[in-house]
Amino acid sequence: MRKATFAIILGFAFLLGLLLLLSQSLFVLQRVVRVRDVSGTVNITRKGEEDAQPLGERRLVQAGEQLSTGAEGQCTLNWIDGTRIRMEPDTELTVQKCQVYRGAEQSAFRLDIGKIWIRVLRMLSQQDKFLINTPTATAGVRGTMFAVEVAADGSTEISVYEGEVTVGGDSGEVKVAANKTARLGGGQASPQVTALSAQEAQAWAAQIGKLGPYLEITSPVAEAEFIGKTVTVKGRCERRANLTVNGRAVTQKPNGGFTVELEVPTYAKHFTVEAVATDYKGYSTTVRRHLVRLLHIHKELLAPVSPESGTTE
Repeated sequence: MRKATFAIILGFAFLLGLLLLLSQSLFVLQRVVRVRDVSGTVNITRKGEEDAQPLGERRLVQAGEQLSTGAEGQCTLNWIDGTRIRMEPDTELTVQKCQVYRGAEQSAFRLDIGKIWIRVLRMLSQQDKFLINTPTATAGVRGTMFAVEVAADGSTEISVYEGEVTVGGDSGEVKVAANKTARLGGGQASPQVTALSAQEAQAWAAQIGKLGPYLEITSPVAEAEFIGKTVTVKGRCERRANLTVNGRAVTQKPNGGFTVELEVPTYAKHFTVEAVATDYKGYSTTVRRHLVRLLHIHKELLAPVSPESGTTE
């Protein structure tokens, strides 16, 4: 009797432990990143694999996978909350961690070589973490726009456009404010912080348009042909951004998707779709699609036809 009771208690304890373990795992939500704006050579090393392969059509990346760009390769990693990482040519970036655990967001990336531009405009809480690790430094942010570059010798350069970045390494820790650049490694005894150079400021000016709110039009494609009086536009947009399509305010779905029907002027042979997303700081992204009407209906063809003569009246 005692043995049976002990077995029941032991089995119950096992089930309870298993239930607790499963309940903990339910709190962990893996965040998947979408890769967009791909140009040139972009390769990926999938989780559990050793060899890199072309990114291809499956443009979703998860923790444990590495992206690498060629000499002319570029791409952008996009999250639905507006976080973006733009990879420059000859860059190797690994997604180490990207998840939500009990409401706290935990993201970590490793940049081995090359340059990335980062946009994290949403202010993170004390429990949230967003880290960029390099061979010589770790950069942590709460919400900002900054760039990280790793040279062939492993030295790291971090330039901040907006907000503040905490940078730490073997040579110490320093806070880098807006319009400043920090340099670590390369034989330096301590982090060196200076004002952005004219060249760096110019580089940031060229990047701002690419680091605006995430926005894409999935349908129609560029130069698509259409028939009829309306065009259906579908796409995805950063959830917190204000979206307009041809001047008309559009509300996104919870997943960022949107659909809008646009009227086309009767006699227009060409039609342009223009979507504009603007975030709360005023940064904007514009996507356009130029379309062509497959059958151009002229005014004279719209006149009624006489049943007897077969000619227009």
